[in-house]
Amino acid sequence: EEKLKQKGVDVIGSLPFDENVMIATRKGIPVIQMGGPAAEALARIWRTKILPLLTD
Repeated sequence: EEKLKQKGVDVIGSLPFDENVMIATRKGIPVIQMGGPAAEALARIWRTKILPLLTD
């Protein structure tokens, strides 16, 4: 993250390793439908970082 910040890239969140991501990818379904730590992190990033930008 520090290298990204030095290059002027904003980090809006991070995703933990979650095997559900690989399972969802193989099944061709959204990660959020599988649940788990990565899905929760994605939902939190959407809710706290992305959605506010879209609703201003």
